[in-house]
Amino acid sequence: MEVNSMESLDADASLLRIEARNVAFDLSYCDPTHWHDAGLAVSQFFNAMSLFFPKGEKFFIHSVREHRSSVADASLRRDLQGFMQQEAVHSREHRLHIDMLNESGFATDHMDIRMFAQSLNKVSPKRRLAMTIAMEHFTASLAHEILFKDGVMRGDEQMSALWQWHAAEEIEHKAVAFDVFRAAYGDGLASYLSRCRAALEVTFNFMKRLFANFNDLLSQRSTRSTASHWFDLFVFLWISPGLFRRLAPSFLAYFNLSFHPSKRKDFWLVEQWKARNMNTGRRERHNHPQGDRH
Repeated sequence: MEVNSMESLDADASLLRIEARNVAFDLSYCDPTHWHDAGLAVSQFFNAMSLFFPKGEKFFIHSVREHRSSVADASLRRDLQGFMQQEAVHSREHRLHIDMLNESGFATDHMDIRMFAQSLNKVSPKRRLAMTIAMEHFTASLAHEILFKDGVMRGDEQMSALWQWHAAEEIEHKAVAFDVFRAAYGDGLASYLSRCRAALEVTFNFMKRLFANFNDLLSQRSTRSTASHWFDLFVFLWISPGLFRRLAPSFLAYFNLSFHPSKRKDFWLVEQWKARNMNTGRRERHNHPQGDRH
């Protein structure tokens, strides 16, 4: 794909192709306790978030797939296929992240990794898709900060590469589920209220479980006051680099009646990432040099 500039890419999102990259990351030398440069608390925060992705990504795939018959536009159908392929690889690679945690001695099987409180077979397809587009907006907003703000994702080379790759692909397909929702249910007031209700519900349930699991992981490795680690995370999330503080405006933007994911012009971040990672289009493992595990 050729574009004259990063600005022209964001001016015409149709130039962006959703690529299914069958990549892999070698986490065998990663220390899951302190892999992030910000320390134990931030490492466990991202570990706790990763726990949700394998099942969550499969849920997203199912939610859009069951609305495929509502999509008449050939371009959106193509993007929907790319979306499902990307999410499948995300699920696989974060499953390997969880396996690494378990192999290093973390206990995760008892943790509640549901993004949603209700049994999903009791939830209507419309509500499932509304939940999906809310979480897709969260992950795309998080992805923007991972690729845009120095300090959000830094540490073990392979673990950081995993999160940056995931971030780039979340930005690439950030509008797909939303456009499927509009194709199936329109963009009137009823659809607006449905997606807003789902966003509030999903945010509450996800954050509650995320921080409970963070505290559980922290307690399995902490050698000092848990309160001090919570303070470390508070600084990271709200002060410097201020991840949640930076996410707040995009969260509020979702509740605008005219919201659409592509209104945020950040496809240039994907181009920057691709320029730095020319080999991500083919599956290969980059092993660490021989030596002691850190």
